[in-house]
Amino acid sequence: MQEIELKFQVPAERMGAVKTALLALQRATTTPLAMHAAYVDTLDSRLAARKMALRVRREGEAWVQTFKAEGGDAMTRLEDNVALSPHGPVFRDGRPVADLSLHLDTAVQRALAAALGEPSAQGSLGIVYDTVFDRHTAEMHGPHGSVQLCLDQGQVRAGALSQALCELEFELLDGSPLAVIDAARPWVGAHGLWLDVQSKAYRGTRLAQAARAGDQIPECRPVPLEVLPPPPSLTSSNLAEATQGGVSQAWLRSALNTTLDIAAGNLSEVAWARPGWSSPRHFAEIAGGDVERGV
Repeated sequence: MQEIELKFQVPAERMGAVKTALLALQRATTTPLAMHAAYVDTLDSRLAARKMALRVRREGEAWVQTFKAEGGDAMTRLEDNVALSPHGPVFRDGRPVADLSLHLDTAVQRALAAALGEPSAQGSLGIVYDTVFDRHTAEMHGPHGSVQLCLDQGQVRAGALSQALCELEFELLDGSPLAVIDAARPWVGAHGLWLDVQSKAYRGTRLAQAARAGDQIPECRPVPLEVLPPPPSLTSSNLAEATQGGVSQAWLRSALNTTLDIAAGNLSEVAWARPGWSSPRHFAEIAGGDVERGV
């Protein structure tokens, strides 16, 4: 299956206000769901190199194994969730072990085979980082569709390093992708959220690489604007597609994708421009919080 979502970082000082606003929405979970996910990869990061993630996660009392990969654009992800037995996964040396045979989706099987290759590489999968956080959820319904909000607060951990998680995700339940944009817009204005196209897996991989390299904190490398493609323009082909309000949805998605690409490569500039964030901060703080040692 594919998921369509946008994820935003929440400034630490706004976390309380964001949580209060979310709990006032429909179907809000007043008691958070405790999440603990172990992400697996090979020693040479074959999954991460192809922008894939494989995790085994405990969600309250349930266990779920998930594979994720890039979709057709910055809002879309290939995702395959497999519910595990009530007893949970197989453990080896106290650590959960991912079972690749559980993913029956042919697209997922092809992706895993392309990334891992020979069976010996599959046998070398091991935990490289984990995430521990609490999640509150709620729903919003509008003219374009329904959206689930997920507020996550916790940590990404790799070796002796950790980074704080303060994220708010807007995931499409049904309807048009425009529903996600409409739902997110007022939260950005009210709470100073900023768009982040870096997944938990991406952040965990960078943190794990930093830990292996001697506890060096990851640094932001902005993409020069001159190397990016120009914004898309309306053409006869995309105008011929389904339109809403006189604007091509295909064009909107293409324009948003270009915008997200720019934001992803220039996260520091985006964050520094936020009201109240007057001084430049290190990438680790911008990406989600202070880096702590010994956790």
